[in-house]
Amino acid sequence: MCIILKHLKVMFVLAFVFLCLSSISHAAESQNQGRVLRISNDSEPVSIDPQLCNTVESYRIVRDLFEGLVCENAEGEICPAAATSWTLSPDGKVYTFTLRDNLKWSNGDPVVAEDFVYALRRGVDPKIASQQSYLLLPIINAQDIIKNARRPEELGVRAISANTLEIRVTNPTPYLIDILAGPIAMPVPKAVIEKFGKEWLKSGNIVSNGPYVMETWVPHERIVLKKSQSYWDRDNVNIEKVCFIPNEFHTTAVRQFVAGEVDIAFAVPINQFKAVAKQYSEALFTHPHLAIYFFGINIDHPTFKDNPKLRRALYYAIDRKVLCEKIVLGNGEPAYTFTPPFVKGYQPPKVQLADEPYEKQLKLARQLFADAGYSFEKPIELTISFNTGEDHKKIAIAVAAMWKKAFNANVTLRNEEWKVFISNLKSDVTSEIFRMGWVANYNSPHAFLDIFASDDSSNMVRYSDKIYDGLLKQAGDILDINERHRVLSLAEERLLYAQPIIPLFFMKSRDLVSKDIEGFKPNILNRHPTKYLRFKATT
Repeated sequence: MCIILKHLKVMFVLAFVFLCLSSISHAAESQNQGRVLRISNDSEPVSIDPQLCNTVESYRIVRDLFEGLVCENAEGEICPAAATSWTLSPDGKVYTFTLRDNLKWSNGDPVVAEDFVYALRRGVDPKIASQQSYLLLPIINAQDIIKNARRPEELGVRAISANTLEIRVTNPTPYLIDILAGPIAMPVPKAVIEKFGKEWLKSGNIVSNGPYVMETWVPHERIVLKKSQSYWDRDNVNIEKVCFIPNEFHTTAVRQFVAGEVDIAFAVPINQFKAVAKQYSEALFTHPHLAIYFFGINIDHPTFKDNPKLRRALYYAIDRKVLCEKIVLGNGEPAYTFTPPFVKGYQPPKVQLADEPYEKQLKLARQLFADAGYSFEKPIELTISFNTGEDHKKIAIAVAAMWKKAFNANVTLRNEEWKVFISNLKSDVTSEIFRMGWVANYNSPHAFLDIFASDDSSNMVRYSDKIYDGLLKQAGDILDINERHRVLSLAEERLLYAQPIIPLFFMKSRDLVSKDIEGFKPNILNRHPTKYLRFKATT
């Protein structure tokens, strides 16, 4: 009897402790329910239309509002989303997706396979003119549709049933699943778009299927999203509201973070990095991600046309170690190839002298410079153009100094506002050399190398080589991933020898995250959907 009473007493105490802890936990959650996650989000998004958005700041918002067949988890790995599962035919050319039974749009309508068919057709429709349409090229007939040689209805996608979708590709495409996690493949509501036209994205009109819905959009001030009550996984969405604050100047974003005005600030400026790392080390997240900073060369310009030796001379004359350590302050890794060495399963080609001291590279650079018909006595005139930004200016100044030392080159720097800069690139009015950055949409060498295909819309350097195009096509026909990557490495080797680009460094993420936030995990894609974040419980 005494033993039983003793056990009952212990159980009572444990139950009381549990109730106290539960009360504290519920009180902490209640305190956090009214909190809004505030994110400094670079510039005002050009578009949050899944098929039209093409910038990082747009992607962050779109990934909260919409969800595709698959998505990336907090670690950046592909996982099921709107689709619970999928199968692949033995020849690697037919994907069949099974959708969840409880999918709904934010207005309560069911999300069905036909919604994905509509979105994918829209993504390649020349009337929409998506800059991301090239991502869907593996799908049967996509290329002809983009070129207006076929109708969007002829795209290799179909709804077998309300919750079964089939996608057929021309050749085996192991990275297709990664592509389908991106905005270009996210469903959009046909009835809403047909009703409102271009106004369908406005607050009050927009209908979405993701973990959040639009609450307010005040242009150039804020975009506020609130948790969706119709989202299939809403019970695992912890943050009730998220506010995206447009901010073109990263220095201002850092100041806002320090003042407690934002909870997350992306891309700490280089000139502030050391101070920020020292004072806010626990809040600073740095991690390699699939992005490269490089210079493009206008190979149609008389200075560079038919002169690959000159282009290669400029490539070898850059001291990337100094650039990474002294200029970008450890926030980059020297890049001699265009594809990062940490792309999944891929081995970039070996580059001559890449592992040798800079002095040897400089010697080769000067030899190539002479072979190209130039000398110290007759200095070459060059112009580097870049869009407004202190980091871009610092890098351009450093490279100009290296070329001055190597060749006695007279380098002019030209700063342009972003819209003017991009307009010049597209209209071929740009200077000879221009700064560029590329952030991969998915983890594959294709995400880097396909953009230099002759007919690719992202080919800003206008590189055109039938052999390079042929190697890309050959790789696309290969199902074995190791053999595919071997052929892609040959293509990259050819690209680097032609030198329409000058890789400088592989970029690292530089993100500031409040100590009150949990679930922010550095990953190679540097993507952090709000769905996976939460406020720490307060006591």
